[in-house]
Amino acid sequence: LRRKEHRWRKLFTGFAKMRDESKGLDDDSNFTYDTSKIPDVWDNLYYDLLSHRQYLGDRSCKIAESMVGLLQPLNEWVCLSEYGISAEEKLRIGVDVTWRLIGK
Repeated sequence: LRRKEHRWRKLFTGFAKMRDESKGLDDDSNFTYDTSKIPDVWDNLYYDLLSHRQYLGDRSCKIAESMVGLLQPLNEWVCLSEYGISAEEKLRIGVDVTWRLIGK
Protein backbone atom coordinates (compact mmCIF):
# COMPACT_ATOMS: atom_id res chain seq x y z
CA LEU A 1 0.00 0.00 0.00
CA ARG A 2 2.89 2.37 0.64
CA ARG A 3 4.09 2.05 -2.95
CA LYS A 4 0.65 2.94 -4.26
CA GLU A 5 0.42 5.93 -1.94
CA HIS A 6 3.88 7.11 -2.99
CA ARG A 7 2.98 6.64 -6.68
CA TRP A 8 -0.20 8.67 -6.29
CA ARG A 9 1.51 11.46 -4.33
CA LYS A 10 4.21 11.75 -6.97
CA LEU A 11 1.64 11.72 -9.76
CA PHE A 12 -0.53 14.34 -8.04
CA THR A 13 2.39 16.71 -7.43
CA GLY A 14 3.28 16.43 -11.13
CA PHE A 15 -0.33 16.95 -12.23
CA ALA A 16 -1.53 19.78 -9.95
CA LYS A 17 0.54 22.76 -8.84
CA MET A 18 -0.52 25.33 -6.26
CA ARG A 19 0.04 28.91 -7.39
CA ASP A 20 0.02 30.50 -3.94
CA GLU A 21 0.49 28.28 -0.87
CA SER A 22 -0.98 30.92 1.43
CA LYS A 23 -4.39 30.55 -0.30
CA GLY A 24 -4.48 26.86 0.58
CA LEU A 25 -6.34 23.93 -0.95
CA ASP A 26 -9.88 25.36 -0.82
CA ASP A 27 -9.54 27.82 -3.70
CA ASP A 28 -9.83 25.97 -7.05
CA SER A 29 -8.42 28.95 -8.93
CA ASN A 30 -5.22 28.52 -6.93
CA PHE A 31 -4.22 25.44 -8.99
CA THR A 32 -2.76 24.87 -12.42
CA TYR A 33 -2.87 21.46 -14.06
CA ASP A 34 -0.45 19.74 -16.42
CA THR A 35 -2.74 18.16 -19.02
CA SER A 36 0.09 15.98 -20.33
CA LYS A 37 -0.26 13.97 -17.08
CA ILE A 38 -3.91 13.02 -17.79
CA PRO A 39 -2.95 9.70 -19.44
CA ASP A 40 -0.81 8.85 -16.38
CA VAL A 41 -3.69 9.60 -14.01
CA TRP A 42 -6.09 7.57 -16.16
CA ASP A 43 -3.63 4.62 -16.40
CA ASN A 44 -3.07 4.59 -12.64
CA LEU A 45 -6.79 4.76 -11.86
CA TYR A 46 -7.58 2.00 -14.31
CA TYR A 47 -4.72 -0.18 -13.07
CA ASP A 48 -5.74 0.23 -9.43
CA LEU A 49 -9.36 -0.58 -10.26
CA LEU A 50 -8.28 -3.76 -12.02
CA SER A 51 -5.51 -4.89 -9.70
CA HIS A 52 -6.22 -3.46 -6.25
CA ARG A 53 -10.00 -3.23 -6.01
CA GLN A 54 -10.02 -5.35 -2.84
CA TYR A 55 -7.89 -2.75 -1.02
CA LEU A 56 -9.84 0.30 -2.16
CA GLY A 57 -13.26 -0.30 -0.64
CA ASP A 58 -16.68 0.44 -2.16
CA ARG A 59 -16.63 4.22 -1.78
CA SER A 60 -13.14 4.59 -3.26
CA CYS A 61 -14.02 2.30 -6.15
CA LYS A 62 -17.11 4.38 -6.97
CA ILE A 63 -15.06 7.58 -6.91
CA ALA A 64 -12.34 6.01 -9.08
CA GLU A 65 -14.93 4.70 -11.58
CA SER A 66 -16.45 8.19 -11.83
CA MET A 67 -13.02 9.69 -12.38
CA VAL A 68 -12.18 7.15 -15.09
CA GLY A 69 -15.42 8.07 -16.86
CA LEU A 70 -14.63 11.79 -16.66
CA LEU A 71 -11.00 11.38 -17.69
CA GLN A 72 -11.61 8.97 -20.60
CA PRO A 73 -12.49 11.63 -23.22
CA LEU A 74 -9.64 13.87 -22.04
CA ASN A 75 -7.25 10.91 -22.11
CA GLU A 76 -8.20 10.08 -25.70
CA TRP A 77 -7.70 13.68 -26.80
CA VAL A 78 -4.33 14.07 -25.04
CA CYS A 79 -3.07 10.74 -26.40
CA LEU A 80 -4.10 11.66 -29.95
CA SER A 81 -2.42 15.03 -29.73
CA GLU A 82 0.78 13.48 -28.32
CA TYR A 83 1.17 11.35 -31.45
CA GLY A 84 -0.23 13.89 -33.89
CA ILE A 85 -3.65 14.38 -35.34
CA SER A 86 -2.88 15.14 -38.97
CA ALA A 87 -0.72 12.92 -41.19
CA GLU A 88 1.95 15.64 -41.26
CA GLU A 89 2.08 15.86 -37.42
CA LYS A 90 2.29 12.06 -37.11
CA LEU A 91 5.16 11.95 -39.60
CA ARG A 92 7.07 14.77 -37.84
CA ILE A 93 6.64 13.14 -34.42
CA GLY A 94 7.59 9.74 -35.81
CA VAL A 95 10.76 11.13 -37.38
CA ASP A 96 11.72 12.90 -34.13
CA VAL A 97 11.23 9.74 -32.08
CA THR A 98 13.12 7.63 -34.62
CA TRP A 99 16.12 9.98 -34.62
CA ARG A 100 16.22 9.91 -30.82
CA LEU A 101 16.19 6.10 -30.85
CA ILE A 102 18.89 5.93 -33.52
CA GLY A 103 21.02 8.31 -31.43
CA LYS A 104 20.99 5.84 -28.52
